[in-house]
Amino acid sequence: MKSAWLLLTAIFFAGCGNPPGPPPVLSSKFSDIQQQTFNKSCAIGGCHDAGTQKALLCLTQDSCYNQLMNHPIQAIQGTRKFTKLVSPGNPDSSFLVYKLTITQTTIEYGTLMPQGFPPLPQNQIDAIKTWISNGAKND
Repeated sequence: MKSAWLLLTAIFFAGCGNPPGPPPVLSSKFSDIQQQTFNKSCAIGGCHDAGTQKALLCLTQDSCYNQLMNHPIQAIQGTRKFTKLVSPGNPDSSFLVYKLTITQTTIEYGTLMPQGFPPLPQNQIDAIKTWISNGAKND
């Protein structure tokens, strides 16, 4: 009986404790971003997979880097002019970052990505911004 009481007490208090800390800092290597973000949140059925290619953009493992670096875009939002999805060295000029952090749906630029799903966690967005800031290398 005493051991059952100890077990129940242990189970009850197992969920108690300190609140979780901040999310971990993620790698800003492109290959890791591909695995942790693009493969799981973008290159999925109905979005930017090989079959659908919304906005003519395919973010699958084989195509993603080339698509991000060479996909043409002409967009102006306020005082910001976007000419590339990824502008190496400058996340603020990268339309990809804008689409991941947009706060208001617009006719010109659509909605926050990934569309129809919760926003990416901040640590994934930070990893993408760091990757772009560091020159957006294919590493």
